[in-house]
Order: sequence, then structure tokens, then C-alpha cells
Amino acid sequence: MKKRIVIIGGGFGGVYTAKHLARHASRNLEIILISERNYFLFTPLLHEVATGSLSPTSVTEPLREIFRKGGVKIKIGRVSEINKDDGFVILDAEQIKFDYLVIATGAKMNDFGLPGVLENTIGLKSLEDAIEIRKKVIEIYERELTEALNRKEKLLNLVIIGGGPTGVELAAELDDFVSEIENDYKKSKRSSLRTKIYLINSADELLVQFPKSLRDEARRVLEKKRIGILNNFYVSKVEKGKIFNREDEEIRADLIVWTAGVMPNTKNGQRVLTNEKLQVLGYENIFAMGDMGNISKLTNPLPMLAQVAVAEAPVVANNILALINKKPLRDFNYQSKGLLVSLGKFKAVGQISGITVTGFLAWFIWRTIYLFKFNSWKKRFRIMFEWTISLFSPRDITQVK
Repeated sequence: MKKRIVIIGGGFGGVYTAKHLARHASRNLEIILISERNYFLFTPLLHEVATGSLSPTSVTEPLREIFRKGGVKIKIGRVSEINKDDGFVILDAEQIKFDYLVIATGAKMNDFGLPGVLENTIGLKSLEDAIEIRKKVIEIYERELTEALNRKEKLLNLVIIGGGPTGVELAAELDDFVSEIENDYKKSKRSSLRTKIYLINSADELLVQFPKSLRDEARRVLEKKRIGILNNFYVSKVEKGKIFNREDEEIRADLIVWTAGVMPNTKNGQRVLTNEKLQVLGYENIFAMGDMGNISKLTNPLPMLAQVAVAEAPVVANNILALINKKPLRDFNYQSKGLLVSLGKFKAVGQISGITVTGFLAWFIWRTIYLFKFNSWKKRFRIMFEWTISLFSPRDITQVK
């Protein structure tokens, strides 16, 4: 009898699980991948889209192109209901039955319930977010540079909230982007415009998950740029153009980007509890993975990183096949492959297999690893081309509405 596997989510967890299952596709196996968009988004490079190093379509791959060889059916839409007991999901108005279900719906921005965050900041979780940041930065400079003719000096404050890898990478790239924008106006009489980038962090240091030596190196590199690091700054609320801390101190901001945290993409914002085999507790045929899953016996939840979802994918796929073939299932044991963070052109820090790397070598490794995470050579060549062009020419500052 034909078995139907339904996978909800077109991110790292869902796509990589579908790829593993597609290798075993047969007449007796139907695989359906449900995604809200028709493309896979490579989120680790969104900060480069936001700062003009890469074009928006460079960090996306059409799902139908990834699964061109067949074995996986693609359905685009939003799942409004999951009925675990009766074994079906509701996609728009369609009811889709399943024998096995994989929940891999990823994460969304976590505002921690703070007033004004959702209304007055831009996140960095979607392609639309990255495009909006780039558009906003160019818009700010076009407006201010035009109005600066009759002013002696104007200070722009660009603020990023969140001292993790995403915030650090965005701050470093934003500094490079802003420098190039300002260079385009050097010949004008508007050069009195100055910019300060603030990186707000609630912890004692940036990149708390990194070794101390790498945290110190990252801070040193950022401080050489125009980036002001504000550690132990607890945001209490955000208003339009203003950020307040618990002491009611205020920072004026022309741009506010929120990278301070994410939460599972569910109604209640909670991760789904699973066993070590990544099965949802109480349901042998339902799996939760990536940012959605939380192995109940772990003292600390697994980090919400792409590499965790990629590592879980073959375990979920193999365990589903094991259930179908009545074979033993295996546990998931996570081993980090390392940590890398870009710090702008030719600079990065990282730890791979316990070995720390910095500078150009870390930057080269970072780009190489990410490049080969893409599925097609066409996309890899396109990204290599854009990266090469950006090394020798300014970034595009076309203001797209």
C-alpha cells in the first residue's frame, strides 16, 4: 500500500529531509513538500542582500528546480491546521491526509513582548526583510544628502539590536555598505553627513557562544570600524526612531534592525517536544525538527541554527523509512561542525573542529562553506560572480521602490 509523507516547511529542515527521502522514492512512496513560498531561502546570507553584496535572487533556489528530477510533489500555501490524531493537515481549503508527517516550519522574529518592536523595527528573517533594509538605508541617505545642502552637519544613527552572529555580520557589512554610499557623494558639497552604527547587546559580550579569543578579536575588528558596541543594554521599548533601555535612556535612530532572537513559527511560539529519534511525543509517525523541535531529555535545547536542521534531516528521513520497513530507528546526536562569523571584507572569525581561525583564512573558509551549501552549480557560479564583482567595484545603490 502506498505511503504518503507530508513535510511542512521549505527551509533547511524540510528541503534537506525531502532530498534524502527523494533518493528512496518509489511507486509505494509519495512525498509532498508544503511551503509558503516557491523557493528555498538561504538565510545565512541575507545580511549580504541587505547590504548590496548579493542580489535577492542569488540567495534563493526554486523548489521545483531543486526537485526537478521528481520524487517530491510541491504544494505552495500555508497550513492552517494539523490534526495529529486523524492524520491530516489543512492547506488553504484542501485536506491532505498523511501516513507520516514532518513539521519543519522554522522560526520567526521574537520580540519578547516588548512594546513597539514589531511596529518600529525591521527583522532579518525573510527576503523581504533584507530588501527592506537595503531600500531603507539608501532612502535615508538620498533624503539626508539632499537636505544637507543648508546644514553644517548631520549625524545618522543606524542601530542593530542583537549581539549574536546575525547582528555582528550585519553591522560589519553595513559599515562597508555605508562607506561606499558616502564615497559616491564625496565630490558634492554634502560631505558633512556623518554616520554612526550602534550594535546593541543585552549580554556582557558579543558572540557569547564563541571562545573568548574570538569574541575579543571580533570586538577589535568592529571597533576599528564606525560601530559603537553597547553591551548590557536591555531594551525596554521601541518607538518610531527611538530605543529605550530599562533606565529610560534613549537612543535616537534613523534605522532600527532587530536581530535579538527568534522563536518557533507556531501560534504559541513554543517548540514541539520530541524524543531522541525526533518523533513528537505521543506520535510515532510525526516528527518535528530544526527550530521547531526540542528533544525533551536535553537539559539545554539544541541551538536554532541551519546546521542543526541539516544534521537532523537524514535521521528523520531514515527513521521514517525504518518505520515503513519495520526496522529499528536511530537516535539523533548533535555534534557542532563549528562556528563562523563574517566581519566584513576579508575578515572573519571561527572555530572548526576545535581549531580557531581568524582574518582572511576564516573569511575564505566561511564563503567556501556557504557557497557549497547551494544545490545547483548555476547558483554557485552566480554567487561567485557577484562576490568577485563586489571586490573590485562599488555595490549597487539603485533605489528600488
